[in-house]
Amino acid sequence: MNTPYGSYSMFIDGNTIVTRFAGMFNVATTELFVQEAKPLIEQFGDKQFLVLADMLNLEGATPEAYTVIDSFNRWINTRNMLAKALIIENKIIAQIARLRVESTKYQNIQYFKTKEDALSWFSEFQQKQIAS
Repeated sequence: MNTPYGSYSMFIDGNTIVTRFAGMFNVATTELFVQEAKPLIEQFGDKQFLVLADMLNLEGATPEAYTVIDSFNRWINTRNMLAKALIIENKIIAQIARLRVESTKYQNIQYFKTKEDALSWFSEFQQKQIAS
């Protein structure tokens, strides 16, 4: 979805929710994202899933948007998410998100510079899950 205050897309690929973010997010756009993302996640039911978020074109978010993101991640923490890979090069945005979205402290989350590295980590992670 494209809005004047950020744009996003999301889809399911196997057991992975793939999202892309671009621009600067305000609370309204963030709430729209959450409204669309929750039904996708609920499709997994009790099944385990992964989240791949491409944030290479994300410019940031307002403080109010981060509050919505934190609430959404608290909700995700009640679901069966195995791991989350964030593709982001901007270390400042990543650090702000870590500080403002405290609910991610309880997630198996890794940061990557490329989609290939993130997918490789998912593959290794899932192989370890199968082996144990």
